[in-house]
Amino acid sequence: AWRALAAGAPGPEQPPAAAPRAISRLVMATDLMDLADDRASGALRAAAAALGDRLGLPVVEMPLAGAGQLEAWREGFRVLQQVEAWRSDGDWITSREPALGPGVAARFARARSTNPADARRALDVRADIFRAFERVTGEGGVMVQPTASGPAPPLVTGQATQAAGGDQAPSGDRAASGNRPAGADQASGREVAAKEDVRVRTLTLTAPAGMAGAPVVSLPLALVDDLPVGLALVGRPGDDGVLVALAEDAAPSWTLIGS
Repeated sequence: AWRALAAGAPGPEQPPAAAPRAISRLVMATDLMDLADDRASGALRAAAAALGDRLGLPVVEMPLAGAGQLEAWREGFRVLQQVEAWRSDGDWITSREPALGPGVAARFARARSTNPADARRALDVRADIFRAFERVTGEGGVMVQPTASGPAPPLVTGQATQAAGGDQAPSGDRAASGNRPAGADQASGREVAAKEDVRVRTLTLTAPAGMAGAPVVSLPLALVDDLPVGLALVGRPGDDGVLVALAEDAAPSWTLIGS
């Protein structure tokens, strides 16, 4: 698959591709690594070091953003996402009133009330992101960061599963209304909060590359509780072939590194 991607030729309507950049180092974005779960962060740092050894590239560490910038970039991305989501799906949601999960419903409610003018102002943060990527990927650098904040979360947390009937409480402990066990609403609230925390941290991780139009290749190089966690290679716009080539070079010796 990697070879097929690497061999893809530009179509006749596209300008000739520029010569690929020479890559001389991997740059670990320390502030993005810190957003991963503790165990995932340790496994990913070890995976980045092993990847550097495999590719014969030094791994240097530096933050991508300045103080408070990651949050500002995430919020700029969120505003753009909300405006585009409502533009795409708002009419359908208004006319059909579908049953949505609480998190999705809340996000669409925010999208409905977002002023499209805010999206135009959010584009201003892109200049800061471009400058940050120019600094980190300069001198032949490719950035490495977590693909997400940790392994994919379970659909239902252990506590919520138990409260929802995994190990059902005696009937006398059930809530008075309906058949929901006592504490089910509280457990459901914890579940929603836990998933939102994962979502916010992952959005903070992925927003910079998305706003910059930077290519990303995710390599499942780490394991946490026997679940894969991705290490992402992030380049400059136009580095697609460079990233695919690096992934192809690493593929023969991929070794999953556990936490």
